[in-house]
Amino acid sequence: HKPLSRGDSIQNLPQPTPPDDNRVPEVFDMYCRFGETASQGALTNPGMTSRNFLKLFKDSGLEDRKLNSTFLDISFTKARKAPVGRSLSVGAPSTRINYDQFLICLDLCAREKGVPVHAIHTKIANVESEGPKVMATVAKPNRFHDDKSLYTAVAKDHANDGMDRRKSLDRRPSLGAVGKAAAAAGRRPSLGA
Repeated sequence: HKPLSRGDSIQNLPQPTPPDDNRVPEVFDMYCRFGETASQGALTNPGMTSRNFLKLFKDSGLEDRKLNSTFLDISFTKARKAPVGRSLSVGAPSTRINYDQFLICLDLCAREKGVPVHAIHTKIANVESEGPKVMATVAKPNRFHDDKSLYTAVAKDHANDGMDRRKSLDRRPSLGAVGKAAAAAGRRPSLGA
């Protein structure tokens, strides 16, 4: 087989191969919504972004030397231009792919990897039970943060009564009449006189 290159025409793209496993559309929908908020277009502009497409391949263990991020990005871009299924946007070209274009991406990946497309479908369907993997860091214990008995000044007020910083600063002692007059005159109040 010939490797996919940027010069390939979109007419040479394969037709979408429907999966045998009915969990593949569910995984597609899960990864379409992952990390998206309503303001980012998850509700108004459905489809999968390139970022979530790459994440799906990493989570499913399909990313390797042949299916690296560069190849996946090129196949995503080629399939995005394929005129199949329902168009995702009106006017400007979309940066997302619909389900049929997703299936074309899977066909391109199977062709590059040299395996049947149903093997790719099976690996992707197995992600459905876990969903998108979220990896976050966990801070090490820190006695100055965790032990509230070591807090001082304003931080102690926060820990004890849950006050915010502005309220605790508003409780500062007043400067008195001498201080107010000095502040009005634009000089610093002196504590000695």
